[in-house]
Amino acid sequence: MIAATVGEDDLFILTSDNGGLESSRDVGHNSQGPHDSGIKASTLEGGHHVPLVVSWPNGPFKTGVFPQLASQLDLFELFRVMLDLPFDAEQGRDSAPGLYRVLIEGPEAAEYRNTLVTQSAYAHSAAPSTSPAPS
Repeated sequence: MIAATVGEDDLFILTSDNGGLESSRDVGHNSQGPHDSGIKASTLEGGHHVPLVVSWPNGPFKTGVFPQLASQLDLFELFRVMLDLPFDAEQGRDSAPGLYRVLIEGPEAAEYRNTLVTQSAYAHSAAPSTSPAPS
């Protein structure tokens, strides 16, 4: 389906909402896969670890698995840079610059974000993610 609708010049971004519902485990579904701790709205790994897949066949981005920490918030800054829009300090305050550079330079690019603060709907607190990058 994607191959039929996305052309070589199209930018395609796939991501998802964070975490699975606790009730999904009652029926044997584990949407977090190996990141089993946490549920939707939790600061634990399974509550906020989501995929970010970017494809642009004729675009300037490198291909590979990227170990750098990123956030969906960083898409705001990515689009601002790609569209050459003026910087406004009042917009996108939590969007870290650097995702564009990472996508251009590839997996070897320097890490641009080493922390990410999240808020839980529960009384959880969690240490920073220590999960290895996917292979």
